[in-house]
Amino acid sequence: MKHLPLFLAGALSLTASTLFAQNIVRDPGFEEDTTGWNAPYIPNDSLDRHCTFEVVKDSPHAGKACARLASEDNGRISISPKGTPIPVEPGEKFKVSLWVKAGKNFEGQNNQSGMLLRMDMMNGRDSVGIVTIDWQGQSLFLSPQDAPKDFATAPLPTKWTKVEAEFVIPEDTTAMRPAVFLWRGTGEFFIDDFIIERIR
Repeated sequence: MKHLPLFLAGALSLTASTLFAQNIVRDPGFEEDTTGWNAPYIPNDSLDRHCTFEVVKDSPHAGKACARLASEDNGRISISPKGTPIPVEPGEKFKVSLWVKAGKNFEGQNNQSGMLLRMDMMNGRDSVGIVTIDWQGQSLFLSPQDAPKDFATAPLPTKWTKVEAEFVIPEDTTAMRPAVFLWRGTGEFFIDDFIIERIR
């Protein structure tokens, strides 16, 4: 019996580790087609730029499917997983990763790579700020009014590349809304294996 407290402590530690390691994204690899994903968001300035989102079977990073985002003319379109916004507390730490690759003719505009991952920090319906991550894993915290700048200008690779970053939830934040953006780009790029984990 003298070993019971140690056993319980180990079990509690394992339970906590398992809880924190769970992927919040229901269908990270698009294996259920679009079932686990919201309808795409297309800003007003891109409604006439033929921005599209579809699940395709051609050369996924893993599994049988991946997502394709496309724009014909310097457009913007984003997708987000269902089950968001995600309830959070200030000080919590998250790790996010996904795999991306550019189509052969994909090109970012305005000295940008054309792909951004944006984690919108919310307080009720108000945006507190946006953790914005480029394909090289650089992250910046922007105000809702800030246009993305100072991000990777190198072209998005045409081979599957892992994007990975960690960030801490800021003060006055009650929820987080993740979105993968085709941001001011022409052509298409692909997304697979999108993971969001609470690590602290």
